[in-house]
Amino acid sequence: MKKVFKYSLVALAILIVLWFAGLLVVYFVVDVETVKKSAISLVKENTNGELEINSIGMKLFPVVHFEAKGIRFLSSPEFKKQELLTCKSVDLNFNILSLLFGSPKLTLDLDNPVFNVIATKSTNNIVDVIKSGPAAAGEPDAKTQPAEKMEIPTYILVASLGFHINEAMVNFTSPDASVKISDLEVDVEVDPVSRKADIELSTPFSVKQASETLTGRINFIANLLLESKDKLLLKTNVKLDGLGLPLAVDLNGKTDFNSLDIHKLTVSLPDKWLEAKGRVSDLKDESPVVDLGIETVSPLDISELSAIAPAIKQNKVKGKLAVSASVKGKVLPLPYVKKLAVNITELSVGGGQKGDISLSLSNKANATNIISADIASGFLELVLPPPSSSSKSEKAKAVKASKSSDGTKASGSKQAGSEEDPVISREDINLIRSSIARYSLFLNADMKKVKMDNLFVNNIKANAALNRDSADVKKVYMELLGGKIDSSVRVALNPSNPAYSGKAKIDGLKISDAVNTFVPSLKDSASGDISCNLTFASSGFTAGQIQKRLTGNGGFSFKKFVYSAASMNKMISEQTDKVSFLKDRIKLSNDVGWETVSGVFNIKDEKINVEQLLAEDGAYTVKGKGVVGMDQYIDMYLDLYMPYGQFRYEPIKLAKEDRVMLPVHVVGPMLKPRLDFPLTMKYITQKTLEHEKSKLLKNVSPKLDSLAKQKKADVKKKKEEVKKKAKKEAKKATEKAGKELKNMLKKIKF
Repeated sequence: MKKVFKYSLVALAILIVLWFAGLLVVYFVVDVETVKKSAISLVKENTNGELEINSIGMKLFPVVHFEAKGIRFLSSPEFKKQELLTCKSVDLNFNILSLLFGSPKLTLDLDNPVFNVIATKSTNNIVDVIKSGPAAAGEPDAKTQPAEKMEIPTYILVASLGFHINEAMVNFTSPDASVKISDLEVDVEVDPVSRKADIELSTPFSVKQASETLTGRINFIANLLLESKDKLLLKTNVKLDGLGLPLAVDLNGKTDFNSLDIHKLTVSLPDKWLEAKGRVSDLKDESPVVDLGIETVSPLDISELSAIAPAIKQNKVKGKLAVSASVKGKVLPLPYVKKLAVNITELSVGGGQKGDISLSLSNKANATNIISADIASGFLELVLPPPSSSSKSEKAKAVKASKSSDGTKASGSKQAGSEEDPVISREDINLIRSSIARYSLFLNADMKKVKMDNLFVNNIKANAALNRDSADVKKVYMELLGGKIDSSVRVALNPSNPAYSGKAKIDGLKISDAVNTFVPSLKDSASGDISCNLTFASSGFTAGQIQKRLTGNGGFSFKKFVYSAASMNKMISEQTDKVSFLKDRIKLSNDVGWETVSGVFNIKDEKINVEQLLAEDGAYTVKGKGVVGMDQYIDMYLDLYMPYGQFRYEPIKLAKEDRVMLPVHVVGPMLKPRLDFPLTMKYITQKTLEHEKSKLLKNVSPKLDSLAKQKKADVKKKKEEVKKKAKKEAKKATEKAGKELKNMLKKIKF
């Protein structure tokens, strides 16, 4: 036994001596410059790029160590020989002692590499440097010496392989995007004997959203096991930290390199939220086939997404999100969705009451290019936050900045406000057209009750279709304010000039509900029902363009419209208090109103032109026309007809009728108009003067006939006397009429 041990030690000593002798031979025989030239030549032969190495060094014990410094790999001439890869140093290490005391291990370390990926519409610099085939015969490169074939030792083939990238940077540039990744760490460990591979990747990220910058780190771990020549078991884990949302995705599966069996895929945020399983096949085809089932493990609290979606926090959105889906078919143009259901329960927006909403999606009639979506809700409350004071301040500054010192619009500046706010942009239209170029989307909505502030909207039903050419809302029906609204809108997605058209019908809206909801300061000031119909058309990108080009026509009608005496007296007093002899003298004792009010209008040049207005209530009638501007400024001229007994003043009595007529001019903001009282008094004065002149001329006509035979000077003198007397009488009559008008307005229905 001792001899065996002795001989073993001798044999081991001989092996060690031979190994060191071999190392010495390698050290003195191998020329690093030859290795450098061979590496450069090898790259030149097999790629379209060029490799540059500043220097190569070598150490032999206890680790065989090759170090290359100043590495540069240049792209092809097509990309102007730009740097595809630069690296501070590349280290290749092989531990000699691992041959005697453990499994051999070969490692390759890249220190501070920089990868520059440049993509064009046709290719990128990485693909471009790869040769598609051998060089043409008879065209050798005189400057390139063919590399000698290298025999790879058997112990290298069974050695563990390690590949490490330290603090790498990746720059990606394309016609559409630019991405920069820094401090990238990659570790790859491969064991050929057990056929296992472990991959770990880690990189920080920085995302700028509005005024906030979100930073974090992505960690990716993959464990691979080659079960057979064409079977690979895989287990991966992806973690994302730093957004206030610890996202983790775990995948267990198997692949034969043309298909992927997903045994289990889990998404955690941070608790398990979704699980999926199924199969993805035909990976080598242009359009793989998917067969997946997805189910929620536990509903997700929506508020946890506020870190990556600030709008959730700003609008105080809360609720529980659950998803289930079954997808089968080719990825392109779109897999057949057997079932996709998104349910949000306990939904609260802006601190309002809890509600619910659901979305279901499917491919209509098994056609992959037709998508049908259904939205449903039992109750939903939307409490929208008021505009912040900062935004108002910024808008005011923008308006001020857009004007010069004399108040005119400054040259080269854009006017702030809705005219410059895009309703839809050319980029939006092109994105929609390209995104759904192959699809048609049909939407159906059925929402029982929606509350917005103090407004309740019931039984909302909508039907819409979207394709690359148009967005067509064929029907929107809702019940609110005691009435109904039925409308439709179409948007032609023309990238050069989007066009809008539509129609709407309003039936039986309660005026009292509308005033109390939208103008609380005028609460209970008016009542009645309103109906309206409208057709319209316009075009443009911004709100200003759409408003300027808006055209349309329609009609409206009120039934039993009543305005409260208290509110009417307040509006009248604001005008009459400015006239001393009218102050506190014109008051309505009862509510005023009309049995019916109807009108016809058209829309053009940013104005609603009321072509015809008719209001009737018993013996009272109003006829008129006027303009309501898009700026909510009203300018209406009305003729008021009333019984002669209500205002017994003969100068304004209509011929052959027992009625009088008074002109009324209503002007000012729509919610607070004023009566142009001087216009009415001017009319009364004119009619009174005409009446008195007519009466006086009638009385003196016999005298004028006799004077006709006298001198012309005497006739002229007599007419002047009549004229002066008529003016005097008209003045007295007008003053009397003013007093009577004050008394009449106390009872008048207006």
